[in-house]
Amino acid sequence: GGETAESTTTQSQQNTKLQDSATLGSGLTLSGSFLGRFWHARNPTTAGIDKGQSGLDAPTSTGSISSGTYTATFSSLTNFVAPIKAGVNSSVTATSQPFGTGTLTGSSELFSDNKFFVYELTDQADNHKVFGFGGIHTTSFPTSGVTFYNARRDFVLDTNTPFVLKADGGALSIGSGIGSSNPNGAIIWDTSQSTTAQRAFGAVFGGVSGSGSSQSSVLSFFVGNVGSHNQLQGIFIGSSMLNGEANIRIFEADFLSQSEAASVSNNGFYGTSADHFVISAEDSIDGNQPAQRYFSNNTVQNYYPVTNFNSTTSGTVGTRTTHTATASGFGGKLQGWSGGGLFSVNKSSGAVTTSTFANSTSVPDNIVVQTSKETNKVKASFTVNQLQYPFTVLFTQFGDEDVGAFGGASSDGGDSAFIDDRTFGAVDSETVDATFGGTTALDDDLYMFTTSSIPGTESTTTYCSCQYLTWGLWGGQVETATTFERIHSAPWVAMSVADLTNLPTTGTASYTGHVVANVLNGTNAYLATGNFTMSVDFANPIGASLNITDFDGGGFSGNGAGITLSNPTGAPHRFLNSGTLTGTGAHSGRTASIAGSFATNPSGNKVAEVGGHVGIDATGYKASGIFAANCSSGICQ
Repeated sequence: GGETAESTTTQSQQNTKLQDSATLGSGLTLSGSFLGRFWHARNPTTAGIDKGQSGLDAPTSTGSISSGTYTATFSSLTNFVAPIKAGVNSSVTATSQPFGTGTLTGSSELFSDNKFFVYELTDQADNHKVFGFGGIHTTSFPTSGVTFYNARRDFVLDTNTPFVLKADGGALSIGSGIGSSNPNGAIIWDTSQSTTAQRAFGAVFGGVSGSGSSQSSVLSFFVGNVGSHNQLQGIFIGSSMLNGEANIRIFEADFLSQSEAASVSNNGFYGTSADHFVISAEDSIDGNQPAQRYFSNNTVQNYYPVTNFNSTTSGTVGTRTTHTATASGFGGKLQGWSGGGLFSVNKSSGAVTTSTFANSTSVPDNIVVQTSKETNKVKASFTVNQLQYPFTVLFTQFGDEDVGAFGGASSDGGDSAFIDDRTFGAVDSETVDATFGGTTALDDDLYMFTTSSIPGTESTTTYCSCQYLTWGLWGGQVETATTFERIHSAPWVAMSVADLTNLPTTGTASYTGHVVANVLNGTNAYLATGNFTMSVDFANPIGASLNITDFDGGGFSGNGAGITLSNPTGAPHRFLNSGTLTGTGAHSGRTASIAGSFATNPSGNKVAEVGGHVGIDATGYKASGIFAANCSSGICQ
């Protein structure tokens, strides 16, 4: 169990936004010191802001708003002076600026709490963009609850998906966040339950545009924590695939919340209760490290993105459950299934070899997820292998270590964020390297996160309203001596899996949910979704009816196919289809297979929901992914 949405009030809803006394309108005057930073864009502007460049990266020394004018001073540069008013001012012309003789024109926005603003301007002398922000620093931080945030688009890079370049999928017009009407990100502030707890931050963006061979998709994931100096620092990893091309773009960066001082001891939040912050590519130890973009076997491209997050009152915190390897029942570790496409890029030639993958030994303990509501951390491990030659095994560990939560010898943080049972994620572990074919990777940049839906997918797909199993997406890059092994939008599903001996031997149950899979169709690659139904008679032998519909132009029918249960090598139970799942529509002549497990709920029902792997392996067409379904009738209720 844990807290519920009813008993947990978000910090955003608790906060009363206190406005300074102000004369609204063209003569706006606000009390307080508005400190921040102004950046000139690089050349070309697709490289982002001029982070760390003398004369082009301008931290403010003072800042004030008086009589409708914002005035900022800098240590050795000309003042910035420009009009400002409540809300949006779309016709700003700066009367003084620190970056040369050009005229800066554009817009400003002062947020409703009167404690933070941004300027988005263009230098008319060289057509380069200028981004600036300022605000009143937060002095009293929340100590409980969650603050939810939405992100402002990157004005300099002109991208909708933070930290992803415009031409690489950042310009796609898709959902603002992963899931239905969810905020982009969240920070959980409560560290009272453990001395090793972290104030964790996580944010997700992306989705798909189009379908089949014309589909483009992008995913962007941020994870980190608010440190002892009230600086937010963390890691970003993203991936994209454009126009059905069987090739993946990878993006990665360290990020740090920005202020008027280049010091990690300087507060990186603004507003009454940490309502605003700005992140840019930077490492708190090594300084101005750029974001990096990988594609094919090309030389890494460096760039400097910047993104502003602002609090929102939307978003609620759901049930928070600790799942660990040492607990039993519903509190035990989550186990499950994954499937997807693997894209192997030859470092020398750039040639791409594609394959599908699934659980390495076809048992649920190949996918393990642990969560801790006491520390706000996640730990996970995925072990998968190619389903085609050379059948190589990929292992990766995600998230954080913690002596109290997950055992082990030490504790760390910043590589995972646990908000609630449906909202968490992690990047590759700092302490355990990925392996490919049993050999330690030269480098790994991988993400995993939860979701309830994927924006832009087929309108005919009805996603599972699952309560007890969790599913999401993962991807990134593993570098070997000769290849880059890349994954994008591969689905996974995990749950509390009962032992075989605890499953019912009588009764019937029906389930309804969805299928998500990576598809390799000839020379094209894309993500497809569909609907899934399953009816089970738990008498011996077990009978089942399995159906997949509206999946990439067709479906699969397995009426009367049945399933076989087993408990291989001491692992929790799994089931396989014992008959044939026959293709219909566009899949006529093809067959599908499934492997899955039933999910336990907190009340002890061992078959409350169901999830697993779906695979299709036909000439010229391969798909690998997951299904997730909740109870619609029977003893699963």
